Amino acid sequence: MDTKTIIKIVNEHNHGVYQKKVCLDGSVTLQQDEVEVPCDSLGSLVNLESLNLSFNQIYTLPDTICSLQNLKVLKADHNNMEDIPMCIGQLHHLVKLYLEYNKLKYFNIKCSSLGHLEILVLNNNPISSLPDEIRNMIHLHELDVSSCDLHNIPKSICYCPNLETVNLSNNQLSVLPVEIGRLPSLKNLQLNNNKLQYLPSTLKVDKYDSISVSGNPFLLEDILIEVYTPNNLFPSLLEKALRFVCNHGNYKIDILPQTLQDILTEIKTCTGCGQICFTYYKSTIELQQTTQGTIPFFSQICSPHNTQMCNQT
Repeated sequence: MDTKTIIKIVNEHNHGVYQKKVCLDGSVTLQQDEVEVPCDSLGSLVNLESLNLSFNQIYTLPDTICSLQNLKVLKADHNNMEDIPMCIGQLHHLVKLYLEYNKLKYFNIKCSSLGHLEILVLNNNPISSLPDEIRNMIHLHELDVSSCDLHNIPKSICYCPNLETVNLSNNQLSVLPVEIGRLPSLKNLQLNNNKLQYLPSTLKVDKYDSISVSGNPFLLEDILIEVYTPNNLFPSLLEKALRFVCNHGNYKIDILPQTLQDILTEIKTCTGCGQICFTYYKSTIELQQTTQGTIPFFSQICSPHNTQMCNQT
């Protein structure tokens, strides 16, 4: 974007809902609908808290936007952006980020710096994956990645304890991490129009305020996937160590040794007890009647004596 380009900052009353006036330098409150600001002067608006750049022809955001350290709301939806500045991750006070209807292929912002983000809207972008670092958005309560090009969801999304609304509809998802059913605050989950053949048994679909699973090619019969009888029914020392880290460690994954990072990224958990484990005693897909109709649920059990053995740590 040329530094002489004029950026149009619009007051946030789109769709008839007036939310907030645009304030410049904390001294002037603009009453008119919009104000024009030279691109190279955008960084001087150091006290700006809300910036709306929606419905323009923007191809990239200027780096000067990263000087807006008091910015809480950034709307840059309905543009032509193929990427976003990495320095967006430096906006530590950002609470709401709207980037829907662009041409983004990656969301490569450093998520660990967006610890205050509560709403992230990325729908209708050709994004193929989400970063594992999303686990660091511990205050995130709304995530919309519908109508993207996602083929999988990182297990790390399940470490966002405040997630209430997740929209994954209209993607290419064929499997969900079993941990998604353990999100403690989840109320609304949209999964329609994916390639899911089954759901993890941790998802109790009848308990949510809103859930949609239509348009998936669900299996129509029960399946016993595998039966594995380990020589030692007790977890290994490495399993026990990893369980301790996961259950009791208040940590960020990027501070752990790389070997542990790799293991935790790939490790699976028992759908019965929730403990991590390397091998399973049994994996099954069973049909169940729900308010959404007959749905196949996948379970993976780490012990033949689930009620007793699964509780060992």
